[in-house]
Amino acid sequence: MRFAEIFKTELFSKYGQKAGCYINEIYDITLANYCVGERKNKIDMLIAIEETFAYKKAEILIVDDNWETLVEAANYGFQACTPMEIVNYVNNMESFEKE
Repeated sequence: MRFAEIFKTELFSKYGQKAGCYINEIYDITLANYCVGERKNKIDMLIAIEETFAYKKAEILIVDDNWETLVEAANYGFQACTPMEIVNYVNNMESFEKE
């Protein structure tokens, strides 16, 4: 399974390295970093990832806090959710495992 971050260029220069290192330290997952000039280019990057790695759109999940990005990605056929949906999913799975 591949993991990646897609940052707007300005945000990557400010947070990217720190975010990638944090995720690697906490979860032992190395992220590929893809930078785009604008938010709307995230969809183009998803399409490029799909084509480059021969994935189906349904196999690619974008987690973003921008609702417009999520709706657009879902309209293209990608899986899309907010960070809080991931938190809720993990919490539910942990609760399920305790039962």
